[in-house]
Amino acid sequence: MFEKNKEMILELISLCQEHQENTHVITVFDDPYNTEALSGMIFPKEISDVEAGFSYASTYYTGYNAFWKFKKDVEDGKFSNPNMKYLVYSTSQLGTDVDRRSHVPILCKENRLTLLTCDAYRLGLLMDKSHYFSLLKDFSHIPHTITYYGQKNFKNTIKSPYIILKPALECAAVGVTKVKNGNILPLLKDMQDKFNQKILAQEYIEGYEVSVPVLERDGHYISTPPVWVKFEGDILDYNKVDNVQYSFSVIPNEEFPYNDVIPSICKHAEQIMQFIGAKGLSRVDYRIRNEKDFYVFDIAALPVLADTGTCAHSFKALLGNSESMYEAIIGSCLC
Repeated sequence: MFEKNKEMILELISLCQEHQENTHVITVFDDPYNTEALSGMIFPKEISDVEAGFSYASTYYTGYNAFWKFKKDVEDGKFSNPNMKYLVYSTSQLGTDVDRRSHVPILCKENRLTLLTCDAYRLGLLMDKSHYFSLLKDFSHIPHTITYYGQKNFKNTIKSPYIILKPALECAAVGVTKVKNGNILPLLKDMQDKFNQKILAQEYIEGYEVSVPVLERDGHYISTPPVWVKFEGDILDYNKVDNVQYSFSVIPNEEFPYNDVIPSICKHAEQIMQFIGAKGLSRVDYRIRNEKDFYVFDIAALPVLADTGTCAHSFKALLGNSESMYEAIIGSCLC
């Protein structure tokens, strides 16, 4: 079912290869052990994977391990060759607020450097779960979600027996907790005090966790094979993520019970990212209850590209190697 999508991605890879001599890829990462944010950083092994991927996909490559170093070189005119197209991939964060990933995109816009990711606006939109779940509430397959921001008249309208609580601005399952439905206001207050941000309360969906990578190409959105995230227990919490207590399995496969849902979730993921206007490679995460009932529980504007993430496994299943993912991301910005 992915043959047409594979052909489109192969065209992007050809574009990347065709323009290697006049493109220069730049990556900007942080020291993951010296950031204010609680999540969103990637670690040395993952940074090494991503640097190797973009180095493989480009003749000219420069990597940075701090925003200020990149900013200085930009302001000093290092990336000003009119015959070169500069492509920037960044996970850098400054601060803890919703705009913490906006600094590199804004600098790039001011200096006419091309982003390999979403722009500052969409990075902020997709950083704030309360924002994008509110925007998507009229879509089908969206769980009932309410946001606690400290209001005294908070009303719990969720009917499911269990509820998932999660900080609005974090990823990697930071703070994600499953609780029994009832008087959840004390828990919400405690979480808001702990994380100093809005807290989402969301109906708990029992089922299988599946991620769908989506690549933008000139306003069109291309999904790649979904990846089943396997773990013990009801939810993938921070402890499981931190201790790598999970595994991946690309679907369809014989072990997964609802392979017939794949066309539906892929189409749904493409429609959502088109509505948002995402750029580069993004990812929509689902809970699959059966072939008809599936629900979005997260969206990643900057999914992990390293082998520790689902996107690399998806591209490897589609094209035989994960390096093709980096070429496709580059090609998507050359259309």
